[in-house]
Amino acid sequence: METRKYNSSPEGDISTSKANKGRGWKGLKGQAALALAVSLWIAGGGVALAEENPVTVGSSETVYYVYNGEKTDTSPSVPEPEGDKTGYNTIIDGGKVNIDAYGGYSYSGGDANYNTVTIKNGGKVYADAYGGYSYSGGDANYNTVTIKKGGMVNSGVYGGYARTGNANYNSVTLIGVNVNNVFGGYVLYDTGGGRTNIHNTVSMTGSTAEKVFGGYVESYVTGNALHLSGANTVSKTIKNFETINIGKSLDENGTLVNVPATWGTPVLTLTGGDGEGIVRNSYGRKAKIDASALTFANPETIANGATMNLIQCNNSATITADLAATTTTHVYTLTPVTGVTVDAALQGVLSIPTEKNALVYTASNKVTKLNLGVNSNNVQASIPWSTGTTYYTLPNSYKFAFDGNTAIDASKLTFTGLDQTAKTGDAMTLLSNATGITGDHITQPTKTSYEYELTPLTGLMINGAVTGRIAVNSGNVNYQVTGNNASKLTFTDVEWKDSGALLNHATTLSNVSFNGAAVDTSNINFTNIKELAANKKMTLVSDFGDSVGTITGTKYKVSTALEGEGTASLVGKDLIFTAKTGTDGKPDVKSAEWTHSAVMGATASVAALSAGNDFVGTATDGLSMGSNTGTDGVSTFANMGGGSMRQETGSHVDSHTWNAILALGHQNEKKSGTTEYGAFFEYGIGNYSTFNGDIRGDGSMHYTGGGLLGKWTSPRKDYIEGSIRLGTIKDDASNVLTDGAGNTYGYNTSTGYYGFHLGYGKIFDYSGGRSLDVYGKFFYNHRNGVSFDAGDHYDLDAINSQILRLGARYSMRTSDQWKWYGGLAYEYEFNGDATGSVTAVGITSAIRGASTKGSSLRAEIGATITQPDSPWTVDLNLTAFAGKKRGLTGGVGLKYNF
Repeated sequence: METRKYNSSPEGDISTSKANKGRGWKGLKGQAALALAVSLWIAGGGVALAEENPVTVGSSETVYYVYNGEKTDTSPSVPEPEGDKTGYNTIIDGGKVNIDAYGGYSYSGGDANYNTVTIKNGGKVYADAYGGYSYSGGDANYNTVTIKKGGMVNSGVYGGYARTGNANYNSVTLIGVNVNNVFGGYVLYDTGGGRTNIHNTVSMTGSTAEKVFGGYVESYVTGNALHLSGANTVSKTIKNFETINIGKSLDENGTLVNVPATWGTPVLTLTGGDGEGIVRNSYGRKAKIDASALTFANPETIANGATMNLIQCNNSATITADLAATTTTHVYTLTPVTGVTVDAALQGVLSIPTEKNALVYTASNKVTKLNLGVNSNNVQASIPWSTGTTYYTLPNSYKFAFDGNTAIDASKLTFTGLDQTAKTGDAMTLLSNATGITGDHITQPTKTSYEYELTPLTGLMINGAVTGRIAVNSGNVNYQVTGNNASKLTFTDVEWKDSGALLNHATTLSNVSFNGAAVDTSNINFTNIKELAANKKMTLVSDFGDSVGTITGTKYKVSTALEGEGTASLVGKDLIFTAKTGTDGKPDVKSAEWTHSAVMGATASVAALSAGNDFVGTATDGLSMGSNTGTDGVSTFANMGGGSMRQETGSHVDSHTWNAILALGHQNEKKSGTTEYGAFFEYGIGNYSTFNGDIRGDGSMHYTGGGLLGKWTSPRKDYIEGSIRLGTIKDDASNVLTDGAGNTYGYNTSTGYYGFHLGYGKIFDYSGGRSLDVYGKFFYNHRNGVSFDAGDHYDLDAINSQILRLGARYSMRTSDQWKWYGGLAYEYEFNGDATGSVTAVGITSAIRGASTKGSSLRAEIGATITQPDSPWTVDLNLTAFAGKKRGLTGGVGLKYNF
């Protein structure tokens, strides 16, 4: 704690000091100003704290006097110290003081302010204890005496004692002790009526005294307060207080705090030893008894309507006082069990009977709100569901009352374990023994349903929900199930039944209502049969109900790849599935839609070969350029790159490929034209994803091959070019085939491919190293057919790709090292059809085909970098597609001249 010293009085010019004999503050206005000024001064840290001058009388010590930081261990004459005595702290810690104990003691011409005396741990004072004592003319203000349990003062206890001065703002705190007379402040001689004895405090906690005074001067009681907590006894008189506060106490820091009372035990007992008790102050003024902040320990145990005496007068003692308030309210909250919170209000009506022999408290203890599903501080807490049980019974020790005004807030109520086993009418008592509750004010749960998902048999999934509400019955708060309804039945891999029902609702899940539930048979697959005739019927659910919701699904499957048309419908109360077409070899047999992914995967491999078209083209262009030809007519070319492409097929395929080509060529120049020819090796690898509605498949592929290329250019810059290629392409389709039930099927294939391309173009040269190449090219690629087994047997036909490209490329040289180019072209795929069939249970059915036929636009941009005196040339290029195929590819080309 910070301590500060001041050479002058903290009151300054507005004090009640010796200089003006305390007469500068007559009247309430002056006293209020004094109180405000001193309070502000204290708040600013201006008090010379008593901790500056401590003196302790320890447990092994016996002294005669202790005062002003000193103690005498022999019997002296009465000390006569002079001057102001401020900031002294006397601690009697188990020791003995044979005569008097003082904090600050001024005998002549001085004030005694801001001093303390603390008696604890069995410390004893055999005469009087004074916080501050001014004998001649001075004041005794802001002094404190604290006596803790075990401490003793044999005679009087004075917060501040001024024989002829003022004694204001002093305090006495008694904690579990027995004393005689207690004075908050004491002025012996009010000479001329100019002395004040105000704003003094006495705090009693479980203590006993004979007489208790706020101040000794009867004409001044302003601000004098008595605080009572625990069980206290006064055998004679309580006098000269402005207020008597019940249920309050000063703590060790001097802060006023609320202290809960104990029901049935009076806070104050007046035994009437002198026939007075609480007496009227001078001029007929009465103290005000204030219990407005009164609280009780364990308020829930106080019976509604019960009464007790807060103040009990025995013998001839009486109460002459007014009530500051006639009612008191104690709001409290209990969380007796997880998920149940009780908000209650203990209200008291205070009265003093005609006989003035008691202060009577009449209790009204009622629950204002019952919160379900939350703990204290409104934290949500779920309650475990258990049909037919009671979650919590209020104990008989709880004496509060419920009535028609009690609100029930279940807005946050949730349960764990409330599932498909519940049936309409099931109930659980959340709270019992709530006698008097009516349920007139209920906030129903915000969560109105508890969803669940179950699989009562293979291939049938049921989505449902339990609903319920809060109800009150005979003092019990219940949660009642109002419905258990299926929202959707989904059929996948189930057994076909020629008789009986797949699910008998009368015996299975009869507590769950299927009325109005949606039915989804879009992926129904009959697992125990190989074929099914048209118009065959099967009972999916017997005793389904009176109505059915939306029915989804117009097809069914058998084996792993055959599909027929069929649908479910409600016939009477039964849910019936009817096969409209069969899968028994009749003309209406069809393959399942998901088999379409197999031919889509085949188009992905052709797309990879088509990406190789551009790499063959760059090799042809690169080897034919004179600048790329060595002195012996031989040049090499290498190009690698990759890209991402979406190919529309009716559905679509996304592929990511990486391609590379290595070529070696020779060039012959003659007057009739230049001929370039060479051979190349090519390689490509990539992965792809097929998308057919909600059905997705994934796979990867790579190809390896080679070929020959050639180009003739006339002196007028007309040219003809061509190439042939062949190799092997492999497809690793680990999960391209995914049936409607989520089962995946993989396969691996390897087959040959071949292709060629022909092109014609003309180059127009312009000044400044600029040129325009206008061309037309035709590309043909063929991928052989394949066969594989993936659940059933698949035969995929050969695929032919025929692409015509018409376009132009503009080039410009900006330096000896840099040449830039850009071009636009139109492409059209004439074929690109992927077809096939699947054979299941001896029945062969065509797979819905895929096609890449259609138009696309192609844009390119690039740069060629040649370093002087270097055999290396670098070609950077980027190509974008839009239309039937969309995406980006890019590459880096390297040429080497021998």
